Amino acid sequence: MFGNMSRLRSMCRIAFASLVTVVVVTATGSAQDGSPREHREKPKGAAPVGGIEDIARELKKFGPWEKRIKFIDTAMDNVWEANGWNDESDRFALSTAKEVARIPPWKVTDRLDRFTGLIAQRYSLSPRQTTRLKGSILRETAGIVMRHAPLMMKQIHKVLETDNRLSGGEITQQSVADFVADWTRATEPIHQDALESLKRTKAEFESTLTPLQKKIYERDAKMLDKMLTFIDERRTSWALGNWKPQDWGLSSDMLKDAADAAKTRRAAERAAKADAHGPQDARQKIPTRWVPHDPATWIAYARHVIKQFKLDEAQAAAVRSIHDELEERADKYLDTHRDELAGVNATEKSSGPGYKPVRDWFDLLVIRLDAIPTQAQKDAADQ
Repeated sequence: MFGNMSRLRSMCRIAFASLVTVVVVTATGSAQDGSPREHREKPKGAAPVGGIEDIARELKKFGPWEKRIKFIDTAMDNVWEANGWNDESDRFALSTAKEVARIPPWKVTDRLDRFTGLIAQRYSLSPRQTTRLKGSILRETAGIVMRHAPLMMKQIHKVLETDNRLSGGEITQQSVADFVADWTRATEPIHQDALESLKRTKAEFESTLTPLQKKIYERDAKMLDKMLTFIDERRTSWALGNWKPQDWGLSSDMLKDAADAAKTRRAAERAAKADAHGPQDARQKIPTRWVPHDPATWIAYARHVIKQFKLDEAQAAAVRSIHDELEERADKYLDTHRDELAGVNATEKSSGPGYKPVRDWFDLLVIRLDAIPTQAQKDAADQ
């Protein structure tokens, strides 16, 4: 049951991350060496690269991407199977989507390189054709980000807030459907702009193809049209509050299992807190300092980060989510190795091999939390 709850929460993250990264997949690449000079120049009126970096930084709050890869693959398989997408072009689209999805959405340049590499291989593109395709995507995505960056940031924060509520167990099909409806309506300007950009990119790409390449393109274009029709129909339904788990490749009973798991987890947490603190106020037991080898003290570091950088509600929720995830990993390790670690003294905990995985998780906590504050917040904290 706990796995199902985690999968549902992952899909809420993945759904929005997928939309955002379709738009920003190459925007940061426009500032990278190696692109043609004409594509490294900012479009007139474009948002600064720092705005793109802020979006990428926010996307990192969706948590470790490697934990979601297997589930993303399964969800995509389910969607393709449910729609009967099984001809050669359909299978290529599925394999391409999986390959790109395996790369974290904040690694925008890596995603662009992987996508264009797969297209170049399928169509036997020349270096000039590949470079032109990259340039076309760069121009279009830079324009979209320039026009919609504030909306993207706002929606990322809303998704993080929703994920925090799901973590608390507020999971029903209606609650998810309401979230998806709001999200769909709010992101409609991005969606429509992206469709227009796609038309221009397709037209430019087709104009560069040889007759043999165009034969492949004609087959692939039919698959793309099927996908766009599917997305358009689903978005119309979602905007009216008619989201279904199957739309995201989920099983119909997953929501019920997730809700039951959340209730069980909350009851266990209340019981554990009562056992640990007895009749005393639990707030008196919160540690004020942190120790890398003691996961029970890491909450002090999380609170320190929130206070030091004056994080907003969405950022604080991300801090707590990351802390809870890594603390859980460390606790499971300590529980599994309880017998062999029973005789370890304080010095060995601080530097010995037995507790090294725990100390490594604390280091990871520090790294991941450092990515949450904006540069402005960091500068203000240094003053």
